[in-house]
Amino acid sequence: MSLRLSLLIGLGLLLTACGPSPEAIASQTATAATATAASWTKTPTATATATPTLTPTPTRTSTPTPSPTATPSPTATLDPARYTSEDGGFSFEFPEGWLVTDFPGLKYKVIITPLTADFAANIVVLDQAASGPLASFVALNKQSLPRVIPGAKIVEEGDFAMDSGLEAYLLVVDSVQQNKQIRQRLYFVEAGERKFALTCTRLAGADYADIDAACDLSVATFRLEP
Repeated sequence: MSLRLSLLIGLGLLLTACGPSPEAIASQTATAATATAASWTKTPTATATATPTLTPTPTRTSTPTPSPTATPSPTATLDPARYTSEDGGFSFEFPEGWLVTDFPGLKYKVIITPLTADFAANIVVLDQAASGPLASFVALNKQSLPRVIPGAKIVEEGDFAMDSGLEAYLLVVDSVQQNKQIRQRLYFVEAGERKFALTCTRLAGADYADIDAACDLSVATFRLEP
């Protein structure tokens, strides 16, 4: 069994602000890696096939129709431990069962899930020096999106509530990367002369929607450390 980590070029469209002019900021656009994916390759173990045997056909009997029951909403639990970056001056709680690990080329550690359908959902943290309001920063990133990820589609956006009270904005984007249908939640966070972007990446599809809830809970705990 071998593990291959690969890099998705995604939504880390962080902009280097060299002055108050939006044109000057846009001219300094830097594309950053925002997600990690993991794919396994393994040879399955051969297993014996049982010979089928004939069994009598049971007599049909009427059974009462069960009453429908409500499907519970996805829930998530956070690890009581926090990932703290002394260099970055931030910390946040991460989903229980996820792993904190280094990834080559990224400044901060990434948080990844166990593999699901040959893909490890993950949270990546980026930061960039940027003056000006968060709204301008988000707008410039949205303008850069079609150029960086052709065919990417914003499916949801709006203010995001942080436990710390920090201003934050959420973009939810669908795209195709490395031949996989991907959904990414990009959380922009105001930090004065810096802006943070935390990106949660998963496979698209309702089967993985519980990851969204886990990421929202996790990112909401993000705070700046002295």
